[in-house]
Amino acid sequence: MSFTIDYVKNKNRIIVTSDGMDVEDALAYAEQFPKVLKKTKRGFTGMTVITGGMVFKQEVLAILAPTSEDAVKAGISTKHKWVYVAPTSFYKTQMHRMFKDIANLYESIEEAETYLDSAGN
Repeated sequence: MSFTIDYVKNKNRIIVTSDGMDVEDALAYAEQFPKVLKKTKRGFTGMTVITGGMVFKQEVLAILAPTSEDAVKAGISTKHKWVYVAPTSFYKTQMHRMFKDIANLYESIEEAETYLDSAGN
């Protein structure tokens, strides 16, 4: 299992790709995410693309949960929510439960990018 966190400066967007996470991955993510947030400007947008078929365990969700608050504090767009592109309805349900106030769910990367690009960053 693994993940990447990239910052796309010209779009002021964080893009996370993950094929699933175990506790070790989640701890590494929680350490790296604030460093990436420091690169953003206020009003940034974000997208997480989940490519794997494994569900996140509760321990992983507990480690990841504070990252949404970190994004809000760093100035995530108030016009557009963070987006998740997930392969299964279970992931969508899990992400909605965890991030419902700051996230939208999409079927495809294209749909998610269209939504985020309309933010005007």
